Order: sequence, then C-alpha cells, then structure tokens
Amino acid sequence: MRIIKLIGLLLLLCCSTTFAQSGKITQKLKALKTADNLTEWVYERLAYVNENPINRIDFLTHTHQEAWRQPKNDDEYYAWLNLLSTEGYIHLLNADILASISAYEKAFKYYRDHKVLTYDIFEYVLKPLTNNYTRLGDYDKALYLLQISIDYLKQDPVSANIRAGLYGNMAICYRSMGNLSLARQMVNNGLLLVKNDQDALIMLKNIQADILFENHEFTEAAHIIEQNIQRIGQITSLNAYTATGTFATAGNIYLATRQSSKAKDYFNRALALLDRFYPNARLRERANIYTQLGNIELIDGTYAKSLVFFNQTLTTLKITDQTGKLLNDRIYGDNKLVEVFALMAEAYVHLKQYDKGLDLIKLSLFSANKIRNEFTDDLTKQHLQASFKSIAEQGIDYCYDRYVQTKDKKYLKTALDFMEQTKSRTLLDHIQNTAYKLFEHTKDPLFNQKKGIEKAIIYQQKENLETGTKAPPVSLNKLKFELAQVEKQLRQKYKQLNTIAVTYNQAINLSDLSDPKILSYFWGNKNIYIIEIDHKQLTNLIRINEAPQKQILIEQFIQEYYKNGPQKALNTPERFFKDSYQIYQILLGETAIKPNEAITIIPDETLNYLSLDGLITGSNFCYQISQWPFLIKKNTLKYAFSLHTLLAQYKESGSAKFTGLFITHEQNKQRALESVKEEAANLKQVLNGRFITDAAINRKSFNDAFEYSSILHIGTHAYLSGEHLEPTLDLGNEKLYLFELAGKKNAPALIMLTACKTADGFLANGEGVISFSRGFNAMGTPAVIAGLWNVNDKAAAQISKSFYQYLSQDKSGSEALQLAKLSWLNQVQPNDAYYLPYYWDSLIYSGKDQHIKIKKASDPVIMWIGCLSVLIVLSAILLFKWKNLIR
Repeated sequence: MRIIKLIGLLLLLCCSTTFAQSGKITQKLKALKTADNLTEWVYERLAYVNENPINRIDFLTHTHQEAWRQPKNDDEYYAWLNLLSTEGYIHLLNADILASISAYEKAFKYYRDHKVLTYDIFEYVLKPLTNNYTRLGDYDKALYLLQISIDYLKQDPVSANIRAGLYGNMAICYRSMGNLSLARQMVNNGLLLVKNDQDALIMLKNIQADILFENHEFTEAAHIIEQNIQRIGQITSLNAYTATGTFATAGNIYLATRQSSKAKDYFNRALALLDRFYPNARLRERANIYTQLGNIELIDGTYAKSLVFFNQTLTTLKITDQTGKLLNDRIYGDNKLVEVFALMAEAYVHLKQYDKGLDLIKLSLFSANKIRNEFTDDLTKQHLQASFKSIAEQGIDYCYDRYVQTKDKKYLKTALDFMEQTKSRTLLDHIQNTAYKLFEHTKDPLFNQKKGIEKAIIYQQKENLETGTKAPPVSLNKLKFELAQVEKQLRQKYKQLNTIAVTYNQAINLSDLSDPKILSYFWGNKNIYIIEIDHKQLTNLIRINEAPQKQILIEQFIQEYYKNGPQKALNTPERFFKDSYQIYQILLGETAIKPNEAITIIPDETLNYLSLDGLITGSNFCYQISQWPFLIKKNTLKYAFSLHTLLAQYKESGSAKFTGLFITHEQNKQRALESVKEEAANLKQVLNGRFITDAAINRKSFNDAFEYSSILHIGTHAYLSGEHLEPTLDLGNEKLYLFELAGKKNAPALIMLTACKTADGFLANGEGVISFSRGFNAMGTPAVIAGLWNVNDKAAAQISKSFYQYLSQDKSGSEALQLAKLSWLNQVQPNDAYYLPYYWDSLIYSGKDQHIKIKKASDPVIMWIGCLSVLIVLSAILLFKWKNLIR
C-alpha cells in the first residue's frame, strides 16, 4: 500500500493533472482531520501542491503548523517522511539548495529517530541530500552519506550499477577537494562494478575526463570525452540527462583549451537537450550552461553579449523579478551564483562600469559566505575560503585601479573589507563558538550532546594521528555530520547565536581600532597588496607585482636562513645582509613607516612564517653583526591574525597570577634539559607565581593552570605531527595536540611559549597558519608569544627573563618583547654569530597589546633584612615582657 502511494505521489509530482479547487481541498482536509486520519490528510496536501505550483512551499510549510497532532504509528510516520522529503524535492526544483538541504536533513533525522525501515531512504533522501552537499561543496558530509548509501545498497544483489554511480560521486568529491589520486581510485572502483549499463559507464568516464581536466591533461580528457559522445548513440528520455552531462563536460574541456567555437557548440547541444527533455526542470544545469556560454563571450571580448547570458543564469536561478531586476534579498548560497557574479563583475569592468563590477564582487562573496555558514568542519571551510580567495583578489585589483585613478578612499575601505573576508575566518568561528557558553545555564541537553560529540571527535582525531591513519574513517565523518546537525538545531533554537555570527561578518569599523599603525597584507595569485591604516584612517593601498616570484624568494630566505639553522648566514653574512635588505624593500619599502612607530602586522600566506624584526633596513654592510640596522632598532612590531580577531579580543588582566610549566628533562632519555632548568630559575628571580615541573605536568594541571592564570608560561618541547603538521606540545608523559584545546570559562591574558615552532604549523590558504598561537587565541587568550622556528635555548631563557622584567616596569607586551630582544643585542655575547636574527628573532607577539600586572620576586637581601627586623622586634617584645615579669 505504501509503495503504491509513494509511486502515485511521484507520478503526481512529475506530470500535472487537474485535481481540485481550493474550496474542495479545504473541505476534504477538514473531513480527514475530523476523522483523525493523519495519513490521508498528509497525502491530500502533497497531491494538492503538485496541482498548484504557486506558493506550494508555503502550503507545505503550513502542514507542520496545521497538523493537529504528531504521527504515532508506522503508516503516519511513513506519510510524514514523505512530506519532509517532498519539501526537499520542491526546494530543489526551485533551485534553493540550502532550503532543500535543510528539508532533507530533517527527513533523514526523522527516518533514524522513528526507524521507518520500509521507506526507500536511499532513493528519496540520501541520494538527493548527497547531491546537494556535493553541489554546495560540503564534501565531507557528502562522502559520509555516500559511504552509508554504498553500505545500504550492498544488501541488494542488483545494485552494482547504482553503487558504481555512487563511487563516481565520491570521485567528484575527492576531485573537488584536490585529492586526485583518491578520485581516480573511486572511478576505478566504480568501473569494476559496471555491468551492462552504458549510462553508468559514460557517467564514470565523464568523471574520469574531469579528473584529467583538473590535472591539466587536456588532450587525454578530450579523447575520453569524444569516446563517450560516440557511446551515447540515439538520445531518448532515458539517456538525455547523461548526454547533457557529457556535452557540458566536453564544453568545459574545450573552453579550458581556448577552443571557443567547439566549446560553444557542445554547450548549445546540452542546452538543446534541456529544452527538449526538461523544459521546466534541471534549473541548475541550465544555469551552468548559460554561465559558460557567457564566459565564452567574455573571453572573446563581446562583453555586452556575455551579460545577456549571465542575466539568463540569474533569471533561471530565480533571483530576478519579472523585469529582470536583481533582487538582493533572494540571493542564497550557491556556487553557481558565486561564479556568475564574479564573471559579471569582470564584464562590467571591461565596459568601464567599475562600481557596478565592485558591487557584483560583493554579491559573489555574499553568496559564498552563505554557503560557508552551512559548514561545520574546519577543513571544509578552509577549502572553500581558498577557492574564493581569487574572487577577493579580483575585487582588490579593481579597487587598486580605481584608487590610483581617482584617489577616492572609499576604494581603500572596500579593498580592506575584501581582504578581511580572506583572513582567519575559522578562527573567528572558534571565537564565536565560545558564545555557546552563554547559554549553558539553560541546561538544554543539546549543549551536552554537542560537548559529547566534540569530545568524541577529539578522541578520534588523536587516534588517527597517533596510529598514522591518513584517510578519516567513516566514524569520524559520522561524528562531524552529527555535530553539524546539533549545531544547526542550536542556531534555530537560540536566535542570539545567529546574531553573533552576523556581527563577526560585518565590515570593519575603523574607529574601533586602537593600534596606531596597521599594515594588512594580502597575497594573491598575481599581486601582493598592502593596506596602510594610520590612527584609524586608511592612508594607502600598495601593489607589489609578481606575487609568485616574490613567494619563492621569501620562502627560500626563510628556509635557508632560519628553518635550516644559522649556518648559511654564518658562512655568508654579507649575502644574508643583502637578501634581508631585499626582503625589507619588497615588503616595507613603499610603506610610510616613521621611526619609533608601533606597527601591527597582519600577514598573509608565506609571511606568516617570517618575523620582520630581524630585517635589514639599510644597504651599508659591515662585519659587526650587532651594528646591523635591524628593523627592531627603529620600530616596535606585533602581529594579528586579522582585524576582526584583533577587535574580538577584549579581555584585560585584572590579576597578577603567573604559572610556569617546565619539562626539565627528555622523557625517553631521562636527560636533564639544562636550558629549561635555567629558564625556570631565571624567571624565579624576577617574578612570583606557581612553577610546575615534570611529573606534575599533565593534561589536568595544564587545564587548571590555563583557567587560573593571567600569564601562562610554557617551557617544553613542541613539534609538528602527522600529515597536516599538527602542532604538538610535549607534556612529559602526555602529548597535547592543537585540536584538543577546548574553550574554557577563563583564559590567560597572555601565554608565552618558548618551545620551538609554537607559531608554526599547517598553512591553510585563505586562513593562515594553524598553530598553537592561533589555537590559544581561539580559546580566548588575547595575546600569545610563540616561536616561528627552532628556538635557541640560551636566547629564549634570557629573552623571556628580560621580557618579564620589562613587563614589571609597566611596559606593554609588545614593547617588553622588543626591549628584551634589544637587550640581547646590546649585551656582550660569547660569539658575534649570536647577534644573527636566527638566535633572537624567533619569538613574536601576536594579538592585543596590553599592560599586564605581575608580582615581582622578592629581593633576597631585602627578605633577610625584613626577617632580621622581625626577629629584632620580637626579641625586644620578649625582653620587655621578661623584665616586667621579674619586677
């Protein structure tokens, strides 16, 4: 009975026949409600929306409000599941992918909660939901559901061709994530399963051609796609969709090889099939073809003609009114919209309508942000950010050109906003995530569920890292999927969380900035840009050409003179001097830096691995290294992840609680680390606080110290673990990984890490370095001092001691670090080589500059004098009392 009703429902959705007038359906629904027949009441509503396509989503949504009770038996569960999946399907027909995903997610949850096992969950929920995730770019979720689907279908002996298609979809995900080797493996898995199904074979071969295309193997890709076209044969309704995809893939390949005529021919053939077989459906496929046809006109220089096609894309995706006017409030998150807005911007700029072009770049990034807001997994977000960074660069290019021509500073503000959208976005998400703490008093079980899933993810990630597992197992993807669903429920339940998310995505208000001088860098594919902000005013936008060549130059500089140790600089000091001066000229030569000015650097890409303190600012070489014109002698520098994160760090230290954690021996060799012992002893001479060493250090004592202290000093080994260079702290008997850092109610105002490479880590394009410095910032610590390369133990011990001495003299954090480094340069060293930046410049200050209270260590002489004074006073009192007793 259920299967018959489901088939009937699908037929109704596919072909329209007149059913009933509005009054008749109202009477029918009322009668079914009176009879308490919820099952038929749902099916009547579903049938009605098919006959009345106008406002059918509103009608379906009201079903939830008008239902007089919840389903309570198997038939009613089945009907309600049909309702949820149909909502997803209709949203998809309307090209509203985010709404479709939300509906299908609810259907999947309902299926699992109510165990509606007779429902074909794969065909009507998992399949479209997976496709939606893939279209959106949320590949981790898509891969998880694809694996579930494959496992589900293994029970069916005739499902080999369907599973082959699912492997093809997995290949699409891996290809889009840049993992071409796994993509090829998935295609091969699918090809092994194909049995007498020409459509399945063609589909897999199309994907194979896409992978070759992605790897710039255009000739082989074209060969495979032409073979596929020969396989198609006569086109009917049964193979029309496969043929459409094949022609579109051929168009993409020939467009990439600049064979415009051939590409246009194949796109038009694909469009003709859509017109013939799907006149009112397959809207996203149709929109994609219009976009590519417009792209061909754009490449050929017929800009006005390209806009005709681009506007057809917008009309197809239903974000224009009947006159073709763009309706901004209809813009949703979709890769097709992101792409078409960016291409339209290029066309308008060629037509010299510059401001129109910039407005379209804003809309492109606006749609991209809507996609991003649906993601939970950090790696997925970072992949998305990297792919959209080129659009931000396109916008900054336009801003620079217009600023040079007009000197209108509104273009500086627009460029700054584009820059900020590419910097440390997931870090902002983690800062925002602390907002959940504000609602924990509600005792909502969803918060406990969220915490439990997060702990399970941390455990699984740790297991993967320590066992050397490379590919995330299904269990980890399942946990991430479940976390995403819980967080979505929380955002729907607590609207304040959405308000917080919007706050962090707003444009920067320059009047909120307290840093006197800010240099924000953007490292693009073609150019490097620097925005200068001077006392809350935007003053300049600088372009540095040939970004790829500059990147190679700076990477080599960092590798040769810092990461490989000091040897090359020792052997060829004049070469180092000239190279360093060249880097200074590239990065700061055109900026308006004044002597003694405090500067905040917001780095990007490779610059995240370089401290600028040690750059040479003059061209006159001498052999006395201590006399070299280092930048630190002229300016105080600190760093920030972005302007948004800088403004988000508001914590001020009201206490003077210091805790130092020191591992003074190597656990495996049981060999004392004299430098760490010396560091701890040095700090005891200058400040009071808790000093915890060796066996007393573990995960619990670390967490306790984190919540207790206003300053947390960590002196232990650090290194990078695993394929993604996960920052790892050695706690003696335990390791602490970056992903284990969970938000706390309290956080130190400052953390100082004197271990090696604590500011180093995996560079995520469009995000920054995933380091301990960043991790502590995400936990609520507004300022972190950490090392970029292997720290020299002697220098670290002395510089950290000097740092706290200057901090006790009411210097700010960045001033204290600058003075501590200068103190090293001004002291007599056993060897002139110790004045090289390798030894003293690894530690950098990141975050909010602040004055932090510390308790000075008591002077031993004064302590003895005090004790002696107390003894004298006590003796005098006792003597006086004794004399009185005698009398």
